Amino acid sequence: LGCGLEIIDAGSYAGAYVEDGSCEIVSGVMMIVVRNTGEQDIQLADIVAVRGGSEYTFRLTNLAVGERAVLLDQERRQAAEAVLESAIVSEVALFETPMELHAETIQIDGLNGMLNVKNISETDISGDIYIYYKNSASDGLFYGGITYRTRVAAGLKPGKSTTVTTGHYYANACTILDVQIVPVE
Repeated sequence: LGCGLEIIDAGSYAGAYVEDGSCEIVSGVMMIVVRNTGEQDIQLADIVAVRGGSEYTFRLTNLAVGERAVLLDQERRQAAEAVLESAIVSEVALFETPMELHAETIQIDGLNGMLNVKNISETDISGDIYIYYKNSASDGLFYGGITYRTRVAAGLKPGKSTTVTTGHYYANACTILDVQIVPVE
């Protein structure tokens, strides 16, 4: 597809529809599996694919180099019984620097529906802390192009911790991808 993205599988999907956060159970929805074989983490990619004469649209967010993700058609369209005819990336944005967890500064422990966030450094974190996470399987495959985000407002003092409620975080089914500390201006 360019930009280091390749489609490694295409077909029909049955399970939770995660792309809109609803997690409604669907069956027969068109899906593709993509891999980032490039040299930069992908922040956003919109993909248009044609299969059986039907056009499908997919959106990918936050995929690190080497990672794979199952993407579901944005309109929940049923998969055509045919081979994938074509696919293009219509929009793409790459991270300038790789995603990182700031593990030397922040410790995050995930529980179902919440994250415990602790400043393990000896320095004040005065800005907001944004934590990005995706649905994932035990084999490292991400499910959905969607990336969820939660925020710790106004930072943390050294050694202090806080708990933030998350709408979609499940300890055994999610992976934290990126932590961004936004300094106070």
